[in-house]
Amino acid sequence: METISFEVEPEIARAYRNLSPTERQKIQIVLNIWLKQIINKSPIELDELIQRMQNRTNEHNHIPETTKIDAR
Repeated sequence: METISFEVEPEIARAYRNLSPTERQKIQIVLNIWLKQIINKSPIELDELIQRMQNRTNEHNHIPETTKIDAR
């Protein structure tokens, strides 16, 4: 395994830091599987996935309009 880093929202970082080592490991396993699935998709499928996630998130008002993802 290798370590990578990427930015997340502050509340996600705080919640992750407060997890037990066992819970962190579970999340790392899930993210590893999820990232592998995303990376193996074609760029068109990935853009569509990002758009769907953005639409779903915006519908539920989880992120402000200014933080929309540019899938290009």
